[in-house]
This record gives sequence, C-alpha cells and structure tokens, in this order.
Amino acid sequence: MINQHSYAVVYKSGNDIKLKIISSDNHSVLKDTNLTLGINEICKNPFVNISTTTPKKIFISFEREFSSVQNSIYCLKADTIASSLNLFIDTVRYSGLNYNAGFAQMGSNPNPYMCIFENYSNGKRNVFGTEIKWNGQSSVHHNILTSAVIDMWSYKGSEFIIGDNTLNGCYGFLTKTGNSVYAKTKMKYSWDSVNVLVSNDTNYYSKIALSTANLVPNSACFRMWYVFEKNLSPSDKGIYGISFTTCAMNIRKISGVAKDFSLSQNYPNPFNPVTKIEFQIPLCHSGIGRNPVKLIVFDILGKEVATLVNESLQPGTYEITFDGSALSSGAYFYQLITNGFTETKRMLMIK
Repeated sequence: MINQHSYAVVYKSGNDIKLKIISSDNHSVLKDTNLTLGINEICKNPFVNISTTTPKKIFISFEREFSSVQNSIYCLKADTIASSLNLFIDTVRYSGLNYNAGFAQMGSNPNPYMCIFENYSNGKRNVFGTEIKWNGQSSVHHNILTSAVIDMWSYKGSEFIIGDNTLNGCYGFLTKTGNSVYAKTKMKYSWDSVNVLVSNDTNYYSKIALSTANLVPNSACFRMWYVFEKNLSPSDKGIYGISFTTCAMNIRKISGVAKDFSLSQNYPNPFNPVTKIEFQIPLCHSGIGRNPVKLIVFDILGKEVATLVNESLQPGTYEITFDGSALSSGAYFYQLITNGFTETKRMLMIK
C-alpha cells in the first residue's frame, strides 16, 4: 500500500519483472512499467516494499539468473510519487547461488530496510541481509541465520521492532536437522518460541507465514500467528497454524551467568514515565531446561496493570523496560514469580 488511494504490485512476466501502481478508488492502472527491460538474463521472484517516509520510496528486489551456478540478487529503488519512475539499481549479492526472500524492517538505523536473501555456503543454506541505501551502493551486510552444520532458510519476519533490535522482532524459518525439517520461530534476544516437525523428507519445502504482531491489551506482550505446511504422512498433512504470545518486547539479556533468583530495584526510582527492571534467572534445579517466568506490575489496590514477562527464559540476567505512560502518578509494585520463587518491590512514578 502506497497510500489510501493506491497500491503497488510486482510480478514476473516472461523473463522480466513488471510493476503496476493501481488506484484503490477505481482500480485503474496509474503506472505500468517493465522494470528489467534491456536485461538479457532471466529475472524472477520479485518482492516490493514501500517506505514509511515522506515522500514515499519504493524498493523492488528480484533474482537475476546468470547461469546454473550464479543466481544474483538486485534491488531497484524509485520515488513512487514522481510522474515517471527514476530507477536506481543496487547489487545486493552478485556471486554464488542466492534466493530472494524479501525485505525486513530495521530499527532506528539510518537505512531502515534490509534486503533478505538465502545463500548456499559451505554446502549449507543460510540467510543473510544487506542494508538498502537510498543514495549510493549498499555495502553493509548482516548474518541473520547462519550455521556451518545445519540448513536454515525461508525467513519470514513480523512487523514490529524490539527495543534496539536491528532486525524484525520475531521471525520464522525452516531448518533441517538430520532427516527432518522443522518450522521454527525465534526472538533475537531470546529463544525458540515454536519448534514443529513438518516433514521427514529433507527435500520437502514447507511454505510458512508469520502474521503481524498485535499488542495484547494492558501488557507489554505481542500475539502472533505462525502458519506452515506439514507433510508427515497421508493422514498428517495440510496447513496448520499456531497462535503464540511473546512478552519480550522490551526485554534484553545482558548476561548469561546467574547463581540465584533475584529481583533488583528499578532505576531510576522515582521515574517519569519509563524505568528499567533487572532480574536474574539461574539454571534449573535439574540442570537443564528453561524456567517459566512471570513479571507483573500492580497498583496499591492489588489490581494487575501490566504483564511484562510471561515466558520460559534461559538462565541469565535480564533487563526490561517498563513504560507507565498510560498510568497515573503514584506507587506501584512489581513482582517476579518463577519456580517457587516470588519477590516483590515497590516503585514510584511521578509525572
């Protein structure tokens, strides 16, 4: 969607990539352009992204097939409100076998969008990203999902940012372990939220989708849907969906070492309206696994006003940001509950 009156569509036509800008009011075609006219190689698998800035910018990524051992990724950039498209081309990844996976939004980075692609490296399929510059050639590259021992591919990112995260807050992907394919979701600063066996055939390519994250009312949590194809047997195949909630929106793991459960005093205190809370989660008594953790905020009447964490956490020291903008001035209490441990502390918000 460009604005409330128009939207953009990109598609493969023959060996070319074409763009149409269509009116939302009467469905008339406002622009119809062959983006790869003059390129001799096969162009395919396009994705489009519209900037949130003003004026609007449009980014189109696509694959350009040079040979059976070279499939490159390019990105075209243009101003969508111009009377004619003035296209700039950007090389995202030239050498090797690469597969276009669309775009990811970045945080407060000066270049807020990243072109995502998959690449075969050392016999494994991994996911990488290149920051897209409006002016000049993009040259900042990121390793997103990389491993020397397992394949990871089919990246899908949700549309929200976690604190100072430089990538999508939550993302889904496929991975091959042994003779099986799994569909997973992962938080950048955290853990796998979903891990589902989808096939015992490593050649099976499951299609996946991750919904936009929706804020859970009166909490610092987001709820998402993860949809995937599964093909385990004739009686166990089809399209499945899992709804899951993550409360890691403002949480940051600052250390992997913790000896005991503890809850620190928030800082600053008093605060207006943002403060930070630090807590520690040690290794489970069994020595393995993760700890179910809940961190809540309630008022002086005992009414719960926010759920900051409601997840299973790996051992470590965590820092979470609490924003009391929607609450009135006064005293509040925050409580950490996990594995038989409960601790409560008082904090004061002065607006």
